[in-house]
Amino acid sequence: WKKVQQINNIKRPKRMQPGTQVRVPMEWIKHNAVHAEVLTTRGKTTLIKADGARVEAPAPGTRIALGDQLETGPESNVTVRFADKSLITLHADSTILFDHLSAYGETGMVDSRLHLLKGRGDTRITPASGPGSRFEIRTPSAISAVRGTEYRLSSSEQSNASTFEVLKGKVAVSGEQKTQLLPARFGTRVEVGKPPLPPRELLPPPTLDT
Repeated sequence: WKKVQQINNIKRPKRMQPGTQVRVPMEWIKHNAVHAEVLTTRGKTTLIKADGARVEAPAPGTRIALGDQLETGPESNVTVRFADKSLITLHADSTILFDHLSAYGETGMVDSRLHLLKGRGDTRITPASGPGSRFEIRTPSAISAVRGTEYRLSSSEQSNASTFEVLKGKVAVSGEQKTQLLPARFGTRVEVGKPPLPPRELLPPPTLDT
């Protein structure tokens, strides 16, 4: 506690007023492994555990741990919920690897990092609750980092490129040590070995005649 007092320059610790903000270094906060879980599933889906075991058609509530991989077949999709209530829906013919799943105790700060090997996904990310909050998705050509938004992404093996389309909030997309900040209703494309293209406005949503 003396180090906390020193960092915050607290002269009289027994006279602190209610509501006083106290800074605590991130490296002092314990972090622990957490799991994600299958929320909904349709069609052919397979969960490949880190030890190689395969779970065909994982039921809602099935836990996903660090190192697990999720695959979808044709005309299939699966939605995964993370510890901070963030969601990702993986569409048909997609593969995603769960690289990192952890939390900082009960602070609400969750660190989730994924690797979309191929296919498409839609995300709905819970706003960050502190500096330790992180949600990052890597593709073979780029990395997207967000702190509360909705966006789509896809990775194509044929074209060696990834696309990112932001629906709400902002997304930072990085490739070849260059970063583009995408605002809502804009997208970009990133080829392997190249920086992201300048943001381009998305097409307007269709008007449905009932």
